[in-house]
Amino acid sequence: WEATDPDKDDLRYQVWLRRVGGSDWRLLAKDLVGNVYTWDTSLLPDARYLVRVVATDARANPAAAALQSEREAGPITIDNTPPQIRVRESSAPRAGT
Repeated sequence: WEATDPDKDDLRYQVWLRRVGGSDWRLLAKDLVGNVYTWDTSLLPDARYLVRVVATDARANPAAAALQSEREAGPITIDNTPPQIRVRESSAPRAGT
């Protein structure tokens, strides 16, 4: 993501995740510096998710003057199910039999 502040205030970020169709957002990270965040999705159930990034200038301003902005992205698909291989018996004769 990209974010700018017209006053050049120090920005910090939060990253949230919500399953499509769900109502609860889950906080993945807070107080991030910079615009990159990676996480291990292997523990999440297979589904489609929305991601919300919240930017705030609260560290550079008094509480009454702090501002924030947010943006949602997605849906993204998380798929941790490995492929399945099945071997079918063939009715064709085997070579050498």
